[in-house]
Amino acid sequence: MDEEYVPYRSNRDHLEFYRAWMEGTFNVDQLANRYLETGTDRAAAKRILKAVQATLVTAARRMGKHGQARLLMLDRDRLREADARSYNRVPSERRRRERDARLFRRRLTLIAELIDSVSVPPKPGDLTDKWFDESVAKPLMDAGLRTIAQVAERANATGYLWYKSVPRLGPTRAARLNDWFKRHNEALGDLFTPFALTPKRLLPKEQRQPWTSAAVSRAPYGVEPRSPFLASRDGFYLPPAELDGSRGRNRAPLEENRSGAANDYEAIQAWLNLYKEPQHKHTLRAYRTSAERLLLWCVFAKQKALSSLTTQDVLEYKAFLADPKPYDLWVSDAMHPRYDPDWRPFIWRRRPKAQRFHIPNRAIEPPNARVNAAGEPLIAGLSADSVKYALTVAAKLCTWLVGQRYLDYNPFSGLARKKARTQINVGRSLTRQQWDYVMQFAASLPDDSLKTLRLRFVLHFAFSTGLRLSELVNAKAADISIQDLGDDMRPMVLHVVGKGQEPREVFLPQSLQRTLAQYLSARGLPDDPRACPPETPLIAKLYSTRWGDAMTDSALYRVLTNFFESAANAIPDAQTSVRGRENRYRLLQASTHWLRHTHGSHAAARGTSLAVIQQNLGHKSLTTTSVYVKAEARLRAEQMEAFDQAVFGQKDA
Repeated sequence: MDEEYVPYRSNRDHLEFYRAWMEGTFNVDQLANRYLETGTDRAAAKRILKAVQATLVTAARRMGKHGQARLLMLDRDRLREADARSYNRVPSERRRRERDARLFRRRLTLIAELIDSVSVPPKPGDLTDKWFDESVAKPLMDAGLRTIAQVAERANATGYLWYKSVPRLGPTRAARLNDWFKRHNEALGDLFTPFALTPKRLLPKEQRQPWTSAAVSRAPYGVEPRSPFLASRDGFYLPPAELDGSRGRNRAPLEENRSGAANDYEAIQAWLNLYKEPQHKHTLRAYRTSAERLLLWCVFAKQKALSSLTTQDVLEYKAFLADPKPYDLWVSDAMHPRYDPDWRPFIWRRRPKAQRFHIPNRAIEPPNARVNAAGEPLIAGLSADSVKYALTVAAKLCTWLVGQRYLDYNPFSGLARKKARTQINVGRSLTRQQWDYVMQFAASLPDDSLKTLRLRFVLHFAFSTGLRLSELVNAKAADISIQDLGDDMRPMVLHVVGKGQEPREVFLPQSLQRTLAQYLSARGLPDDPRACPPETPLIAKLYSTRWGDAMTDSALYRVLTNFFESAANAIPDAQTSVRGRENRYRLLQASTHWLRHTHGSHAAARGTSLAVIQQNLGHKSLTTTSVYVKAEARLRAEQMEAFDQAVFGQKDA
């Protein structure tokens, strides 16, 4: 054995594999499949056995146990057979067998002692080729994953299928690596997250997001992160100590602080914790995005803490949101998970569909504008409405922090404010003619497609009930019942928990019931929703379990906006008629919420009671609902004119 040989690992799994092989109870393939990341690769198993033996022999010699080192080098089969053979009557043979059996037991005892002395827990900064066989370590090294910390960074950012970015590694070896990471994750300081080590389908919903560990985000082992925005364990940026706000200029006196927060990061987390309940999940997501974007701008653009902001800084932040320069730092080419090193607070995107159609891009874009592969100009900043929303969220954050006496004053309160709009924008609805065209276009789609049946039901469902997007996707069979109102009137009712956890009942018209029955039958379910499993979603994914998995908000939004775009592009006179251009422009703007406004406007136009519309839409105030009546000004004028004529006779010629 080469005295200068330096063992390449003290991998406990490899050591146990060597001990089990020495015991001789199982063959090498069975043991390799159980202990090794290389599986039943016979060549790799032999390399590992040789390396482990060299490790143990070197350890024994360094401990001064040279005789025992020689014992390890004796032929394995000779001592194993000696221990296993039956009693031999020849005295000399018997003594030799007894001696070999003692050596066999002594060697196993020695191996157990040496394993305990040489095995060490892995560390994040350890090189991958120190712990794994070359058939596994080489693909990792070639992919730039030289340390365990770098493997964790990649896995935490991309999830259980992280190995797909590592050529020649393969799913089998990657699965064994993941098992090894699971066993040693505690020793690694929980470096690997559940998102990295568990298939997504087996994770709870709250864990189906990319995570990273603090050890990786701080990059303490020579890992150079490609992004300055890497998040902490909870998925939020953690400012450096000098800019963490513990000594912010706008901090209230410490003895008055009621938030329990020592710095800006903790203050923001305390505010976000107010929205941890499941019913606030969409609010929490939007608030996290706005709050983190503000925190990143403070640190990287202003080089100051959030608790040191002034009103002048807020004015600069407002301009930044509309045009986040420098683009290389703030804007990414595609959407990435939060823990991906390529994540950025903004993303290059195309103009809204209606703007791309209504205004020729070449007339509004400079010659050097950034374009996508199709030659369409891209924009990076937020829209005017999004900027307003981001400032509103930031102001709300600071207002709460002032109330908790973490901040002394609210820098956003110094902004000039326009008069708040008290009415909803009912202009975001479809006219009767536009709605009729939408339904005709949906009817022209192939009848034998489950996708078409789902689309027709969604359109009918959203229009007839006026439900919000989240209410549509959360509707389940268990929420439907029959109400006995007497006089043989037994309508079908959908029980909805809406905004602010306010419950309400929405009646389902018979035509909608027929559309739902047709859709459920196409999914292989009973046509009566009350006969379906209680958790059956009314709107399901196309490819899922028999009773279906509910669609997400974003998926349903994309389905409807893509449908409206197809309908807009199919308008025959969109380029020649003023009305055709207007219809196409409005359909390109339409979204799920337009169907809610369309429901309110059309119901009011046809004389539906405001109280009924209010109940359907879930408005707290009748004043909010009355806007739909105001929207039908022409109809009101016509009806009042008819009333006047009925009382006073025909109007003057």
